[in-house]
Amino acid sequence: MDEIVLLIVGMTAVTYIPRLLPMLASGRFESLNFLKYLPVAIFAALVFPDLLIVDTHLALSGKTLAGLVAFLIALKTRNVIATMVAGVVVLYLSEFGGV
Repeated sequence: MDEIVLLIVGMTAVTYIPRLLPMLASGRFESLNFLKYLPVAIFAALVFPDLLIVDTHLALSGKTLAGLVAFLIALKTRNVIATMVAGVVVLYLSEFGGV
C-alpha cells in the first residue's frame, strides 16, 4: 500500500512540477484563472456523453431533447427549479408520452 501511495505522489510531482516551474520563476499566477471553469468542464464531461450516446453510438434521444430544453430554459430564466422541472417533463413525455 505504501508503495502505491509513493508511486502516485511521485507521478503527481513529475507531472506538475514542470508545469509550475515557469510560473514560479516568472511570478505570474494570473494564468490560474482558468480553474474557475473547471466545475463546468467536469459537469459537461459527465453529462454530454449520457445525452448524446445511445448503445455506444452517437444518436439523438429523448434525453438529448430534454437536455436541450433544460439548457434553453436555464439560459432564458436562470431558474434552477424551472430548468429541472422542464427537463424532467420533456424527458417523461419523450420516453412515455409518445412525443
